[in-house]
Amino acid sequence: MPPPLPSSAPPTTETDAQLIEASLSRPERFGALFDRYHRAIHRYVRFRLGESAADDLAAETFLRAFHGRTRYDLSHPDARAWLYGIASNLIAGHRRAEARRYRALARSAEVTDVVNHDQHVIQRVSAAVMRSSLAAGLAAAVAAVAFMIGPNGGATPANAAELLRHAATAAARQPAPQTGQFVYAKRLEQNWILTLSETDGRGEHTQEVTREVWVSATDPGNALTRSTYGKRSIHKGQVPAPMPTPGTVDHQTGRCTADVLPEENLPTDPGTLLAQIRADAETSVRNERPKPSEDQVGPRVEVTVAFRLVGLAQNPFPGVGMREAVFAAMSRLPTATMRTDLTDPAGRQGIGASLRYYGPDGWERTELIFEPGTYRFLGWRNLTEARDGGPEVLRAATAMLESKIVDTMPYAPAARAC
Repeated sequence: MPPPLPSSAPPTTETDAQLIEASLSRPERFGALFDRYHRAIHRYVRFRLGESAADDLAAETFLRAFHGRTRYDLSHPDARAWLYGIASNLIAGHRRAEARRYRALARSAEVTDVVNHDQHVIQRVSAAVMRSSLAAGLAAAVAAVAFMIGPNGGATPANAAELLRHAATAAARQPAPQTGQFVYAKRLEQNWILTLSETDGRGEHTQEVTREVWVSATDPGNALTRSTYGKRSIHKGQVPAPMPTPGTVDHQTGRCTADVLPEENLPTDPGTLLAQIRADAETSVRNERPKPSEDQVGPRVEVTVAFRLVGLAQNPFPGVGMREAVFAAMSRLPTATMRTDLTDPAGRQGIGASLRYYGPDGWERTELIFEPGTYRFLGWRNLTEARDGGPEVLRAATAMLESKIVDTMPYAPAARAC
């Protein structure tokens, strides 16, 4: 699905409304809006639906915006809420379609109204197992509440908010990459993969992947991802043929790792940042179709705020002052609980906290894990509650093994473009 036409104009400081108005007579100008927000919308969709749906739905968001730009209210200079509203509607439609497909499979062993479905499954599985480490990076940062013991056995924070303020202080000490340098991140991921097949039915699998990422601080196209696939577990069904075997090493180049780049056009004052995100969330929720009832608006706004903060927190190097602002903004969320018994995917004991919220698939819980005494981020886990009251199901987890700024990037002659 092609995105809107790329912009041929130089970088602009025009407002979103001005770009949209200009695109009415010069359609190519809409490309500047695409360049400005595609990464954020892609990240939002990816967190809600996963990597396999993110490319298409993010592109569809801008395609619909492009075709509907004549109806945009030009009195609003910032178009973010408008774009998030379109994306939210597409996400809701995607989930309804998935639910209908599952119900159809449950009713019949043979599905006759799905064309080339096996090929579709292969494509979905391939996309899922190849998802970017930086997309999975800090998704549980919505929990936003580490619990830790002082470096010398001192007093622990009185509550989650106090803890996150400490985390914000620690984040403020993080150095920023300079021109010519690269951001390097190494993660161990546990990816949960869902497949749907006419012959095998529903399948559930997990696979460990160690991902190393190098991204230029100034050129997002100059990036390399090295993925080393580890052990895989079958929870239900059969292992799909496209799932990489343990020991497989894959190299990719290009903008697939651009989530490590600084965020733009966002305030670094925590209160202003949170207020802007909440205002955008409310506008987005009220623009959803079908229109939510008034008593649904508040809870949906809070979930949307959480998702947006997650999207910002995924980035280990989001720009000067931004990581500090994100954690400080999260410290103002009231729904976190302390945890002292957490373990990251690499087996390291940590302390942290969790946030329970009602997401698109029901109740979810996310945990952010820190090293006691240093506030160093260890990893995260995301779990969903079984609808039948059974044990929680681990959906994804990541251990941050290393994150630093380096001067060079390896050369991989066999790397493929992402």
